[in-house]
This record gives sequence, C-alpha cells and structure tokens, in this order.
Amino acid sequence: MPYYYRPSANKAFYFAAAAKEVMSRYNLRAITPANMAKMSSELYSLKVLTFNQHAALYFQPNIATSDQLLPTAQRDSISEWKALIRQQQCRKQGQQQAEHNLKILILLNRLDALTPSLRRQTRAT
Repeated sequence: MPYYYRPSANKAFYFAAAAKEVMSRYNLRAITPANMAKMSSELYSLKVLTFNQHAALYFQPNIATSDQLLPTAQRDSISEWKALIRQQQCRKQGQQQAEHNLKILILLNRLDALTPSLRRQTRAT
C-alpha cells in the first residue's frame, strides 16, 4: 500500500511537538499567574492555541481580582478551573460560560499530560 502524504498528520505532529516543548517548562499544578500568561503567549505564538483559548488562559477569569495582584503566588490551575466551573454550573446564567470553561479545562488537562513524567509522579505522591 503506497504512502499518502497527509498534511493534517504533519500539522498535528507539529502542534504536539511544539506544545510538549513549551510544557516542559511549566507545571500547571503549581504555576503563577504571570507564568500562565507567559505560557499562553508562547503556545499562542506557535499557533497551538486559538485566540479565545489564549485569552482565557492569559486573563485567567478563575482568579479573583485581589489575587491577581499576587502574580508570584503558585496555584493549581486545573483545580481552580474545576472550582470555577462548579460555581458557574450552580447559577443558571453561568451555564454557557461553564461550557466554555469546561473546554478550557479539557485543554489544560491535555497540556498537563504533556508535562514531563517526573513532575506528574511528584504530584501523584
């Protein structure tokens, strides 16, 4: 069977490799808001993230305004997005936003899976 060139396969490989390289420098379970914004910018510049994904990660609506003044405090971004979604699901007017944030949470989990296994083992213990 002959090999057929599939541009989509190469594109997917590029995105995965680019995301993995960027994620090797970040830990989503202990990341500062400033580093989250930096990570988001890097992924967006490599076209791994869409503009909407980048905006959500860069501006981080899951962080209270007073906490944004502490850009060096490390946080578990995945847990914070889960909490935000639970909070929004309890309110009727927050359903649409909760669906959007669920997509961001799925993205964060996929990015977290790209972090080096050593960090993931540390979190599991």
